[in-house]
Amino acid sequence: MKRKLLTLSCTIVLCLSLTSCGLKTAITGDKTASTDDSKATETTSENKDDTNTAETAKENTNTASAEETTDDAISTNNNSFVENTNSNVTSNKSELSSTINTVNRNCRVFYFNKVDLKTYCVDTNVKVTDNALVTALTEKLYSAPNNNNNFVVLSKDYGVRSATLNYDTNVLTVVFNENFIKDMELSSEVANGVIGAIVNTYGYNYGVDKVAIYFGNQLYTGTDGTSSDEYYTVNYSDVLKLD
Repeated sequence: MKRKLLTLSCTIVLCLSLTSCGLKTAITGDKTASTDDSKATETTSENKDDTNTAETAKENTNTASAEETTDDAISTNNNSFVENTNSNVTSNKSELSSTINTVNRNCRVFYFNKVDLKTYCVDTNVKVTDNALVTALTEKLYSAPNNNNNFVVLSKDYGVRSATLNYDTNVLTVVFNENFIKDMELSSEVANGVIGAIVNTYGYNYGVDKVAIYFGNQLYTGTDGTSSDEYYTVNYSDVLKLD
């Protein structure tokens, strides 16, 4: 009888132990699953953040690329060469580089003779600094060939502010600081001859046949100001060459 009672007691204890282990496993298993689900949720969230970050970086890259393309297009479509100078006909740069590029260049300069009313030309060479060819040519117009006073020259008080060559229209625009034609009080015939010599000088050396002359912001349209043309055309006929 005692043996049966002992056996029954052991059986009850074993059942209770197994039941307890089952509950503990069930509880532990739920907790692990919950932890795994949490980790999975965090991983998914991180992946989404990485995806959003990658998409944002891609959009920024595309935007920057578009902006660079636009800048390049603007640079390409600006189909003009601009030479800027100050009133003293020197390079107009706020910051000079340590290296200045100066080359000797062959050129032809035209002068008007106020005595025989004819145009002459001289083949010579000029020092061109940083591609400022108009500046170099203008400096040649300050002195007469062979110091002959019959040739009309410009005063150094008059300089070129800027020069722009438009490749589309093939027009070279030269802007002077002051109206030297008015200040020099030349006759209409001499004034036209001087302008013609200047136009020939710039046009010949730039390889263009149209030159527009400005005094400040005012387009020069002849001594009487009635010309409707926006530029002068080079004319080499009847030009005499000096040795």
